[in-house]
Amino acid sequence: MTPLVPVIQQAALAAIQRADATGIALKITHIAIGSAAYAPTQGHTALQAELARYPIAAGQSLSDTLLHMEVLADGAIEGWVREVGVICNDNLLLAVWSHPEQVIGYKPANQTLAIAFDFDLSVLPANSVTIHTTGPQLGLCIAEHLSVQAAMSFYLARMQLAPLLKPL
Repeated sequence: MTPLVPVIQQAALAAIQRADATGIALKITHIAIGSAAYAPTQGHTALQAELARYPIAAGQSLSDTLLHMEVLADGAIEGWVREVGVICNDNLLLAVWSHPEQVIGYKPANQTLAIAFDFDLSVLPANSVTIHTTGPQLGLCIAEHLSVQAAMSFYLARMQLAPLLKPL
């Protein structure tokens, strides 16, 4: 699979230019996933076959033009993910990724698909786009979950071995 290179949309460029004049950055708030496969152009205002939108769960600015984003795609929606949209405040489609033949993955019903990626905005003015997150870094959430799971596994293993252990 080739790297995901989203196409910045014309309407977003105009909004960034207006925002740059006022010093107010656009805020990425959601990631949209869809099922259509195509070669995107700069004229899109929406995904062609949007399945769902998810808030940015975590993210950070890695530099003035590089953002890291993490999304938890959950819920009953299911389908092949063939297009991804980056959504800013006021439902503005900032960028679209899709490919006529490549697939990102499959979103199963009632299961969570974790999506994490770095978004290179070096073609835009520095700090013209920021991230609005809804929670802490997912890495911390996953680490906590794994530590609880490991503790529970240790406890269950000890319970199974207890009858075999002799007191000292």
